[in-house]
Amino acid sequence: MKHVLYLDNLKVCLTVLVIFHHAGQAYGDGGAWAYKPSNPAVVMPWIWHFFSTNATFFMGLFFLISGYFVPYSFDKQGVWRFTQKKLVRLGIPLLLMGGLLSMLSGRLEIDHMWFVESLLFFSGSL
Repeated sequence: MKHVLYLDNLKVCLTVLVIFHHAGQAYGDGGAWAYKPSNPAVVMPWIWHFFSTNATFFMGLFFLISGYFVPYSFDKQGVWRFTQKKLVRLGIPLLLMGGLLSMLSGRLEIDHMWFVESLLFFSGSL
């Protein structure tokens, strides 16, 4: 399969949206942030419109893009090689980061790796 440049450009734009989304959460009303501004003028209640619009499509579009390449990859590699590569590329980082986050928080946690966990799950449910 040929490299699809427009999907790379779309992933860059989506990544910028993810960064804006997470950076803006500190200034929105809600979330479990440790930071609470002392000046109420810093809180931007209108930013919820950006969050709600952005959240309706940006992560789903990442899943759609990754799923677009799965049938070709699966057919090219076969079931065992495909599974082995997904376990290495997704499973190892999930275990390492999950272990690190769990040690740091003192509880079993993979919260920040939910996307990788979902990709691994969806890859295994062909």
